[in-house]
Amino acid sequence: MAIELGARDPANAYRLLRVAQRYRPGGSVINKMLWSYWRFLLADCLRDAGSFTLPTLLYLFRTGLTSFATRIAGYIGFSSSGRSTPYDIECVARGLENSDPQLAYGLIRLMALEEATPGYLSELQSRLHLRLSGHVLTARSDGTTERLNGIICGLIFARAMQLPFSFSWATNVGAIHNALCSVTNDLPNFIHPKLVENHYIPYSEMQQYRIAGMDHLACEAASGIRLRAPVTLSQRDQILKEHLNIVPPTRLLSGPDQPFGAQLLRDLENVIPLVLDPAYLALFAEMRGRFRRALGVHYRGGDVIYGQSRHGVLALGDKSAPLPVVESLIQRSDESTVVIFGTAVGDTLTEMNYLRDRYSNVVLASDFWREGFDEVIQDSMMMAACRHLVAAGRTGVAHLAKMLNPELSFQPFIGVFTTAEYYQICMDNLDNPDYSSLQRSYINIQALAVCNDNNVPASVRERLISNVSRLDPKNMQRWRSTVLNST
Repeated sequence: MAIELGARDPANAYRLLRVAQRYRPGGSVINKMLWSYWRFLLADCLRDAGSFTLPTLLYLFRTGLTSFATRIAGYIGFSSSGRSTPYDIECVARGLENSDPQLAYGLIRLMALEEATPGYLSELQSRLHLRLSGHVLTARSDGTTERLNGIICGLIFARAMQLPFSFSWATNVGAIHNALCSVTNDLPNFIHPKLVENHYIPYSEMQQYRIAGMDHLACEAASGIRLRAPVTLSQRDQILKEHLNIVPPTRLLSGPDQPFGAQLLRDLENVIPLVLDPAYLALFAEMRGRFRRALGVHYRGGDVIYGQSRHGVLALGDKSAPLPVVESLIQRSDESTVVIFGTAVGDTLTEMNYLRDRYSNVVLASDFWREGFDEVIQDSMMMAACRHLVAAGRTGVAHLAKMLNPELSFQPFIGVFTTAEYYQICMDNLDNPDYSSLQRSYINIQALAVCNDNNVPASVRERLISNVSRLDPKNMQRWRSTVLNST
């Protein structure tokens, strides 16, 4: 029964084995399993090291280790005094140095926080610190372009700060699988083979840098600090001493409408060919010839309107434009070619086809996709090839386009339109019969998003929220408090 429980409930498996040990105190298999589960529980406790104190750890040792420490000594190569003291912790840390350096470092660090680290542990701590720190690491678990942006920024940071760089890709935990936003576990073909050979590590290896009690960054598998820009070598050493590693951002700018500095331009020029596969670079050069006079419009759609993201605060942001704003932009433009970008599946593809059929100067980016090449990366390259791009300001695909072409002229939708114009376009299309129910729901949400800038009374806000409830009854409206609290 303990074996069956082990994978899903190690705490109760451990308790059962403690009972079994009373009846078979010399059982080597039981002792080995006890150590395995006790070690798991210890690591689990150390993940919350901010509230985990040395006395609590010593209690865990008293109840879980000393009763069989001498019998399991052979399994991990340490001997115990039989007392529940910091010496027991030091013995375990020494025994775990090679098999589990994360846990060993976490134990030493906890002792240091309690001022209980013996002087003879400093050498072990230095060895573990050297092994687990001093890297630029990225292993994001979100969308394709944000992962690639992190890799590009990571290589720039590593070169600037003279540090080793490693990246990983999705795992079964981190991979995204749904019709509107899909990222597989397979390493994509757009990454340069040499970069993979020199800098890729499996996710399991990346997780070795997740240290108990140290900063754990969102979307990453490693402990470290996220910097907004490279730092000097003297600053670097102090940062690594405090935070172990550096995790790059996915943005070199706060928005793709900003100009790059001279140094970043040189960095990008040098790094992009090291990151992207040569076949993609050749395709990009071809696209720059084809779309150099076109206006690119990143409508996006997808999960923000039709998926899980519509329930939360992302629906209030600028991740996607509402369809009537895109139509108003097309009507205002005198460009001979307008390229529409979006999540080309389901309802969003239907809307993109609607735009192409209604306006003679509109083409869809998806019509130019080349088989065998990643579609999202092709979209970013096409955006970068356009003369001018109008897009949501905070999407990874727009930031990647700007890095691929630093000279790209860019405007967010609220920039082409004032907030008053944006609000009025939404209000004029709340019940447009050409649009789906979820599109109309999103139009109401986007009107709510700019209410503050337009001094909209509370009664109108309530009516817009009521419209969302009617058009999208399943919408959880996690954004509701944000809207109401801003009145």
